[in-house]
Amino acid sequence: MSFSVTTAATKKPLSLDEVKAHLNLTTDFTDDDELLDSMIDSTIDYIENYLRRSLLTQTITAKYDFFPHCFELERPPLQSITSIQYIDTAGDTQTYSSANYTVDTTSEPARVVEAYGTSWPTTRNIINAVTVTYVAGYTSAGNVPTQIKQAMKILIGDWYKERESFIVGVMVSKLPHTARMLLQPYRVSI
Repeated sequence: MSFSVTTAATKKPLSLDEVKAHLNLTTDFTDDDELLDSMIDSTIDYIENYLRRSLLTQTITAKYDFFPHCFELERPPLQSITSIQYIDTAGDTQTYSSANYTVDTTSEPARVVEAYGTSWPTTRNIINAVTVTYVAGYTSAGNVPTQIKQAMKILIGDWYKERESFIVGVMVSKLPHTARMLLQPYRVSI
């Protein structure tokens, strides 16, 4: 299975003003705005990869070589499934009806199984024969858990203070302990 973000989130869980307030910088101080905005973007990428979770609404495409008994969709929380398509034995692309599968949005990652009394269709024996397109992430910055946002602020503060990855005589951790503890409950195990 492989997946990729096909439509990235258009908003951010933290604003520049929130980050400045955390760093005790006034909104009038604009010298580091570009740097801080870049750090916000980097933190989003870092946190999403660490948590294996989507922070805000994005479209994801997952590819499978065949229909597994149960799909586990990466990067929760799942909002909706856009489509499940497959290459049939004749080599044609088919869209599988949503009436033929059941989605478990309670689990993280979300699971997709055959609906009762149905079975997955036969695919052509090729790589990436099945494509699942879905929307994942929290629907707004206000819905991103406070602990995740606080961990982001801590990480940005750490990066802002120590702009180099190595300081002589100081032990450096990639993810500060406090941030790791805040994030741990939201980490998805796959």
